[in-house]
Amino acid sequence: VRWSDGHWYHAHLQSNSDGRHRVSWDPPYQSWSSEDVAADAVIPRSDQAREVCNFDVALAFVKKLQSMKASIKKQKLQALELVYHWTREENVGKIVENNLKAPGSVNADGTRVEVKNGAVYGAGIYAATNMRFGQAFGGGLSCAFLCLAIPGRITVCAKAAQKLKPTDDSLQHGDLRVFKTSEQLLPLFLTDSQRAG
Repeated sequence: VRWSDGHWYHAHLQSNSDGRHRVSWDPPYQSWSSEDVAADAVIPRSDQAREVCNFDVALAFVKKLQSMKASIKKQKLQALELVYHWTREENVGKIVENNLKAPGSVNADGTRVEVKNGAVYGAGIYAATNMRFGQAFGGGLSCAFLCLAIPGRITVCAKAAQKLKPTDDSLQHGDLRVFKTSEQLLPLFLTDSQRAG
């Protein structure tokens, strides 16, 4: 839950008959008193455009960028790009808390990230430079994650079914991008087509 102080906290929400929500807190905040809040007061809907940047995810991203800085400069690689990632509503909270993860990775709560839509271009995190690309993977969600990305060494895919090479950091096929590691991506916002322009 993103609370009125602007920070994210682990919480459980229970709908009340009066249209409000009962918020109870997960560890380490379980000592906090439960609260009743209006449904539209502080709890953003998954399909609302908003800032989602997580400090720990940002720190990992910056460390990755620093570790790749020399090779980016030496090999004259593209340092950063903006990409979009569509997902279903039930994944939004986990992505905000844990970042986008490659299949096989484990989230902080112990859940394993599964392949949901195949891996035609290899194992990795799929995104695109065009917001409309991959919108069907959002399952009707009106927002996509807008992320800062570190392409690093790139497999440029000229034909379908070429895979991300083990020696490269990402794959490009038109608007499609596949990133090898979570730390190469920094989700900044959930955005919709009106704000992405």
